[in-house]
Amino acid sequence: RFQFRTAFHIFYIVSVKIMSATKNVANNGPSGYEWEYARKDLGNTKWQNFKLFLYNPETGEVLNRTPKSWGGIFLFYCIFYSILACFFAICMSVLLQTLTDEYPKLQLDESIIGVNPGLGYRPMSPDPEADSLIWYKRHNNESAALWIDQIEDFLEVYKDPTLLPDNAQQMDCDFDNPPHMERVCKVEVERHVGPCTSAFGYGYVAGTPCVFVKLNKIFGWKPDYYQNLDELPDDMPVVLKSYITHATTLNASRWHTVWMSCSGADPHDAEAIGDVDYFPQPGYPGYFYPYTNSPGYLSPLVAVRFRNATRSTLVNVECRAWAKNIRYKKSGLNREGSVHFELLID
Repeated sequence: RFQFRTAFHIFYIVSVKIMSATKNVANNGPSGYEWEYARKDLGNTKWQNFKLFLYNPETGEVLNRTPKSWGGIFLFYCIFYSILACFFAICMSVLLQTLTDEYPKLQLDESIIGVNPGLGYRPMSPDPEADSLIWYKRHNNESAALWIDQIEDFLEVYKDPTLLPDNAQQMDCDFDNPPHMERVCKVEVERHVGPCTSAFGYGYVAGTPCVFVKLNKIFGWKPDYYQNLDELPDDMPVVLKSYITHATTLNASRWHTVWMSCSGADPHDAEAIGDVDYFPQPGYPGYFYPYTNSPGYLSPLVAVRFRNATRSTLVNVECRAWAKNIRYKKSGLNREGSVHFELLID
């Protein structure tokens, strides 16, 4: 800080000296008049004065300045902007030294993203800023192709490891086999996802569409899991509570899961949404967290299948993540801990 302050003072003094010298050169041309109003009126016409302003053959002035004056101004600005460019380069180099591609400078509470992850989904509307509607005609291959192709593009990197960075090291993980040092867990999208595969067109042609839901990444965020049945929220769906009870009875390690559920946003949507299936489970295993920007890391996915949604009826769907440190807020503009989309099957 002291070095920058000293350099700035030097820069300021040099600038003042050069500007002062330039002013003297500019104001003391061959005409001998320091102030313009002191010039004698020669009785010239406006046109003659204009020509003299462009070029005065007696004094050699161009635009009321001598070549020496113009040279002084040019020299000043060359030096001024050169020094300014050097200061800018120094500041940028200092700033870039504080940044790295491996982790963000501001994390968690200090970052704009914060510590409350939301959810994302695929496929999305072609214009997600305008609407979030998934709309197609059942048994119509052309109508379903738009959504199927979008899912294929999204899952391409999941299916083909060669598209990941060269040093990506994926491995099969489970609750008893977390990722090893400098390795990441593989996300399986061809097995354990039931009919939500490319072979079945992700269920769209059959009228049982699958939507892939993921938890948004926040660097360094660690889930605060529910540890027993008493900690489960009262507003958690009964079906999800039953699943958690059964799963954690078989394997207590599965408490380390960020649970997820999808339901109708309103009472009439709850009736129209029908049965909902989750593959491979209604939640995201804890061994995928925290996210640390490791090469090859991919967000875990839950394939949500809408088995018998009411036809020709717009269904508002809300998917919500469940953990003790995921704050939920149902709002159109500032939604937290959840995601909303519409489903319409004609």
